[in-house]
Amino acid sequence: MEYHDLWLKGREGNFIAYEDLVDKEVYIVDARNFKIALFMQVIEGFEGVREKFGTTFIDIEYHYDKGAPFGTVRPLRKATLLEKQEWFKEAIEASK
Repeated sequence: MEYHDLWLKGREGNFIAYEDLVDKEVYIVDARNFKIALFMQVIEGFEGVREKFGTTFIDIEYHYDKGAPFGTVRPLRKATLLEKQEWFKEAIEASK
């Protein structure tokens, strides 16, 4: 079994389909490396703030509907205003 399949195993449930996403909207997501992300139509993916080996940076993951092995994001709902503000604050810090 491939890593992508192992990661997805047991992750059932409803999520927002790719064609229903709104460009430049922040979503609460079930993804490999972050829980909140900005959907960007131009890259056909999500930008999220990720921490790895003590470094924080912006990373890109793609919608589950795009398929293996890169489709790792399942958007659950649009973020609230407060959640969006926190995401943008983290993203600004990570991009410095």
